[in-house]
Amino acid sequence: MYTIFQGITDWITKAWDGLVNSGMIIVIAILLGFILFFVIVGKIGKTGRRKKTVIPHTDNTGTDVVKIVNEIVAPYLQSFEQKLKNDDEAHHDLRMKNQLLDEQVNKLLSEIKTIKTKTASEKTKNESLIVGNVNIVSLKEIIDQLAKDHKNLKHDYSALKHDYSALNEKYQLLYKNDQELNDKIMKYQNPMTAEELYKKGYEAQKKGKDFYDEALAHYKSSIDLKPNNISIHFNMGIVYFEKGNYDQAIQSCKKVIELNPEHTNAHNLMRVAYSKKTS
Repeated sequence: MYTIFQGITDWITKAWDGLVNSGMIIVIAILLGFILFFVIVGKIGKTGRRKKTVIPHTDNTGTDVVKIVNEIVAPYLQSFEQKLKNDDEAHHDLRMKNQLLDEQVNKLLSEIKTIKTKTASEKTKNESLIVGNVNIVSLKEIIDQLAKDHKNLKHDYSALKHDYSALNEKYQLLYKNDQELNDKIMKYQNPMTAEELYKKGYEAQKKGKDFYDEALAHYKSSIDLKPNNISIHFNMGIVYFEKGNYDQAIQSCKKVIELNPEHTNAHNLMRVAYSKKTS
C-alpha cells in the first residue's frame, strides 16, 4: 500500500511541478475563478427570485455578465496570451542561441581535438628527437672510445716497432756472428792459402759494389794468414772507400804506409778519404 501511495504522491508532485513550470497553473486559476464567479452569480439570482427581493429583474443579466467578463477578464486573458506569445518567442530565441552555442562548442571541441592531435604529433617528434639525441650521444661516446683505442693501439704499435728494431739488431748481430762462424768453419774445413783467398777477394771486388762484402771477407781471411801483405791491406782500403766507410779506409791506408812509407797510392787514398770525411 505504501508503494502505491508513494507512487501516486510522486505523480501528483511531478504534475504540479510541470503545471507551475509551464504557466498552466495561471490558466487553471483563472478558469476556477470564472466558475466560482458564475456559481455565485447564479446563487444570487436564484435567491432573489425565491425571496422576491427588490432586486430588479432584467433580461440583460447575461449581457451584463459577459460585459463584465469582457471588461475585467478579457484583458487578463489577452495579457496572458501575449505573455505566452512572448515566452514562445523567448523560447525560440533561447533555442536559437542554444543551437548557436552548441555549434560554437562543437567547433571549439573540434579545434581542441586538432590541437591534441598536433600536440601528440609534436610529442612524438620530440620523443624522436630525444631518441636521436641519445643515439648521437651514444655515437659520440663510441667515437671517443674508438679514438682512445686507436691511440692505445698506436702506442702499442710504437712499442712493438721498437721491440722489432731491437730484435732485428740482435738478429743482424747473430747473423753476422753466424757468418763469421761459418767462414771460420769453411776455412778450417777447406783450408786455402793466402794467395788463393786474395785472388778470390780481388775477383769479387772487380764484380762491383754488390760483391764488396764478399771481397772483404776473403781479404780478411787472407790477412789472417798473411798479416803484413801490403796489397791485401791496400785493396781493403779501396773497398772501404767505395763503400763510404772512410774511417776503415784510412786505417787500411795507415797499415800500408806503416809497412811501406813510400807507398804513394796509399798516401793519396788516405788524403782523399780525410777530405771526404770532413766535407
